[in-house]
Amino acid sequence: MKLYVKIFLCSMATLSLFLSVSAYVLISKSFQNYMDREFEQVKNQHTYIKYNIQSKLLMSKNKKQLTHEKYDLSILDVSRYTIEGNQIAILSEDKKIISSNLPNDLSVDIVNLINGDSTICKVESLDKSKIIMVGGSFKHNDKIYYLISATNKGIKNNWI
Repeated sequence: MKLYVKIFLCSMATLSLFLSVSAYVLISKSFQNYMDREFEQVKNQHTYIKYNIQSKLLMSKNKKQLTHEKYDLSILDVSRYTIEGNQIAILSEDKKIISSNLPNDLSVDIVNLINGDSTICKVESLDKSKIIMVGGSFKHNDKIYYLISATNKGIKNNWI
């Protein structure tokens, strides 16, 4: 084989390898950016739901103070506070479900990862789909409550 053919083949192999690695890096970065955006959007939705529930509790608390009653969180209809495609659950300080519209077979173990005011994101498997779960806490009547929201919006089955 002539020298120029060997140089050409080596150059083509090197270029091919470089382009393959570059394509992999670009695709993986693009996917990571997409997932970061999805997590950020789900965290924003979680914060919106939390503030919505807290404002409802404060308004109810102000009404109940006139009659000296405490507002019972268990009568809170969580389905009224969900955004399309979301499900939520409210758990008590001892991590028992107070109110929920989450699927029954979905684990709420994310509550064990919450420390203080932190917000935790986690991807969970449910049947044949993936969902993003977000967990956080809030205070009401000097008690800590946990709020979990879950959505499968934006996640494809085979992506993760």
